[in-house]
Amino acid sequence: MIEAESTDEPPVRADRLLESIGIPDLSLARAWMCSRLAAAGVSTDLVRAMRRVPREAFAPGRWRVAYTELDIWTPTGWLLAAPTIARVIDGLNPDWHEVCEFGTGPGYQTAILACIGGAVVSVDHDPNLLSVARRRLDLLELKAIQLVQADFSAELPPRRFDALIINFALSQPPLHLVSLLDKAGGIIAPIATSSGAQRLMRYDFAHGQYTEAVDLGPCRFPYPPPINQGRETSWPRA
Repeated sequence: MIEAESTDEPPVRADRLLESIGIPDLSLARAWMCSRLAAAGVSTDLVRAMRRVPREAFAPGRWRVAYTELDIWTPTGWLLAAPTIARVIDGLNPDWHEVCEFGTGPGYQTAILACIGGAVVSVDHDPNLLSVARRRLDLLELKAIQLVQADFSAELPPRRFDALIINFALSQPPLHLVSLLDKAGGIIAPIATSSGAQRLMRYDFAHGQYTEAVDLGPCRFPYPPPINQGRETSWPRA
């Protein structure tokens, strides 16, 4: 997992976000979620970050169930269960600070990554979804976040990343994305087997060469949306 932000940083403005949506602060439910995550072995810095970000604000239509250990469908895509998000972020190497995620969704994972000190680029093909996510992240006053609209075959920002996070299930490792990695980095992606079961995998690379695969356990992610029909995209077909 990437290192936590400095304690000198201004607090996350959860109050502004919740007020703008008009839902209550479920602080006790958030504390309960975090205590369960800590008991399950989630890192202290990540638990602290998840305590600061109001998960209910990213599922405003279903805020009452935001802290159940369920994947929640929202108008801006799936809000994955908190244990799944924790496993993804804790799967990052502590030396990986520059992160690019594919599939912004509601923006909750983006917020957590920024809250623990990462510089985050989040890519999604849906401009409306990105607009909602941008408003939420701006209200939280989180820094070092760049949202990019792209269909995953378009040219991405001219920079390299320590880690890539894929938020859709794929049928094979996304090796075509290795060129986005810095000299040493990794890709975390859910890989679906022929039986339909999924495993959360981390693929490590050095100077563009594969070095190791780490199995982070079973998972369940949505599949990529059917975009750019009729021409090739850079997504492996799942």
